[in-house]
Amino acid sequence: AGAGASGEGANAGGAEPSPKEEGADAGLGLEFGEIIIPQKTKKLAYEDANKKGSKIKELRKLLAKAEEKERKMAALQSTDEGAVLAEQQKWADALNDASGTKVKDNARLLRKALKARERKKDKSAKAWKARIKAQATSQKAKQDKRNDNLNKRKRGLPTGKDAETKEAPKRSRRGAGFEGRKSDFLNKKAKA
Repeated sequence: AGAGASGEGANAGGAEPSPKEEGADAGLGLEFGEIIIPQKTKKLAYEDANKKGSKIKELRKLLAKAEEKERKMAALQSTDEGAVLAEQQKWADALNDASGTKVKDNARLLRKALKARERKKDKSAKAWKARIKAQATSQKAKQDKRNDNLNKRKRGLPTGKDAETKEAPKRSRRGAGFEGRKSDFLNKKAKA
């Protein structure tokens, strides 16, 4: 009898499967790999370098380390055993320097660099304050001039180029956009 009676269901007669069924079957033959993204464990050197004020902080830390190292070296020089250790440390520093590694342990140079950075920062701050102040005075002057011109215009005094000829502009008492208003109807026929 009918398609339902034979037990073949909705796909009776060899019809193509519906898009819904096809999508379900299409996923069975595919395998998707898992993507594992490693977590960041430490920051890279260039990420910290762009922080505001980080160079000054770094110089302060290096200076403290250098001064501490100088104190330890001075304390080591007092004993024979310490003198040997101090000599070994000097050789290690010399080898690091020769291999191209920058050894930043000269307290005098670190102080000099720190002072230069702080002077540069102060100079930049002063320049910024001067710029802000100049901008504020310029803005105030422009606002005052604008208010003055608006007041002159309200009183009917000459402004701008009209002020040079000392003539007041001929304007009606109406506001902007109403200068050409007619006193009669627009469609009234003229007398012949």
